[in-house]
Amino acid sequence: MTLRAQLWVYLLAVQVFPLVIAVYFFRQGEMLWFFVMEAAIVAFVFVGAVMIRRALRPIEFVQASKATFQDREFGTRMKPVGISELDELVGLFNEMLEELHREQLKLGEQKGFFDKLLQATPIGVIIHDFDDCISNVNPAAEHMLGLEFEALKGSRLADHPSCLATAIIEDQQKLPALITLPDGKRFRVQQSVFYDRGFHRKFLMLEELTSEMQAAERSAYEKLIQMTSHEVNNTIGATNSLLQGCTEYCAQLQEQDRADFTHALQVVMERNSRLAEFMQRLAQVVHLPAPDCQPVSLPLLIRNIQAMFAVELRNRNIRWEFVDGGVPSVNLDTHLFEQALINIVKNAFEAIERDGVLTIILQMGSDAPELIVQDSAGVLTQADRQKLFKPFYSTKRHGQGIGLMLVREILQQHGFRYSLDCEPGKWTRFKIKF
Repeated sequence: MTLRAQLWVYLLAVQVFPLVIAVYFFRQGEMLWFFVMEAAIVAFVFVGAVMIRRALRPIEFVQASKATFQDREFGTRMKPVGISELDELVGLFNEMLEELHREQLKLGEQKGFFDKLLQATPIGVIIHDFDDCISNVNPAAEHMLGLEFEALKGSRLADHPSCLATAIIEDQQKLPALITLPDGKRFRVQQSVFYDRGFHRKFLMLEELTSEMQAAERSAYEKLIQMTSHEVNNTIGATNSLLQGCTEYCAQLQEQDRADFTHALQVVMERNSRLAEFMQRLAQVVHLPAPDCQPVSLPLLIRNIQAMFAVELRNRNIRWEFVDGGVPSVNLDTHLFEQALINIVKNAFEAIERDGVLTIILQMGSDAPELIVQDSAGVLTQADRQKLFKPFYSTKRHGQGIGLMLVREILQQHGFRYSLDCEPGKWTRFKIKF
């Protein structure tokens, strides 16, 4: 039974005694006293009801306060009830509601700003809950991971096969870290914590640096190549002119010295020619023409390259396998793409060196045709994978680090996606998605 009901029961019980006396006077014929007692009963009931109502005001105030807090309606206000002690409490309560309302508005504005910032920022944000499971990700993080929020929510990052997710888990103890994926994309990953109800929660920030780093690298090696080409070409021109002049003196030498002298001059001129060719290859990377794309039959292009390297592959005892998945023609610049494919195939059989298999696969992927060049060498390490496609980096003993740089530029100009992956000791695979 509620306190309100108990008070009303008590009031009725108190009125029983005057009612019994009034009945007694009525039976004795004392009508004057009977009416006096009736008036007293009415007065007692009225005064009792007023007193009970005033006594119940604090209870009503508590119940209204409870409902306000439950509904979090901090914009409401309590009215004074005419009881000085209770009105003072109502005033304090209204001041508290006003403060809570201001805080509620402030937090709501901050949360709204935070949500909009998360939606708009190009930096990927992954927020974990107290159990280290994903509780929220923004659109940028969804795009970088290649996964939807519904698939990520409530799970751990390690539960997903995304390349970026796998790389983050592998480097989790080294964060912050710069991560390079097999497709050449680069990300800066940082980890931090914030406090929620006294407990810390982790969050990750992912920033894609691919375009910025490639632009910086391109600007740096363009200046380097231009300066080097200028100096080297000037030197080669002058040196070749002097060497050509020296050949005119061969006739004046004794016959036993003439052959050695002539051979020495030829060696130097050949070295100059090779240096000039090297500078031309460097200049190619900087001054690639815009692709002139036309429909091209990829099987025909691949067979031409096979014919080009057939003798060398046979000498190295490397078996060439071609799997034609019947893909349609692809729009590309034949000359540029052939240059890229020659570099990829050459890297593959040079990595094998001798006695292996080089496999070319043409197939339809989930959304586009794919070309895969796979060799049986598997010589790339994790450290190599992080540095591939960087200017002048090579895994070969005498490599110049130009081939993959040229491949990257050609594929990016065409807008083709690519990746270079490896299972050490088993295979290396270069994949192009058209």
